[in-house]
Amino acid sequence: MNWADIAQVVGKAAPLLGAALPLPGGAAIGTLIAAALGVDAGSPDALADKLKQDPQASIKLLELQNQHEAKLQEMMLQSAQFQLSHSYNVLALEVKDRMNAREHKDWVAQFLSVTVTIGFFIILTITVTVPMPKDSQSSINMMLGSLITTLTCIVGFHFGSSYGSKEKGIALNNR
Repeated sequence: MNWADIAQVVGKAAPLLGAALPLPGGAAIGTLIAAALGVDAGSPDALADKLKQDPQASIKLLELQNQHEAKLQEMMLQSAQFQLSHSYNVLALEVKDRMNAREHKDWVAQFLSVTVTIGFFIILTITVTVPMPKDSQSSINMMLGSLITTLTCIVGFHFGSSYGSKEKGIALNNR
């Protein structure tokens, strides 16, 4: 068992102390708690046992919490600020990555998009205007279905959710 594991036990008696134990630096708080209760500082198990057996231990924890309340609240605030900052930075990197992917002037993707679109309309025109043998009709229908699916993906990429992601990324960067 480590200090983070007994945070709930400590938190029942002193909520602020219990919330601070899993934070970075929680071992130092655990050592402070152990010293206040007169147990081995290297043994979170001994602290858990002391809290279960000694009814005065809860009172001592509350007194300790009251003595260091401002510092504990500052630690909680710093931890929350760090988590928010980290989350924001991760989100900003994801948005930047998506924007860079959309702004990348890859001629291959543009070439394939144009080629497939032109090819689709050429094949469609040929199938409508030129009489086809009956035995090849299923193959032509399958080819048209594949081209329609590919064209749908191309349109979705350039104008669908990818375009919306790009616009959202631009809006976030302009904040």
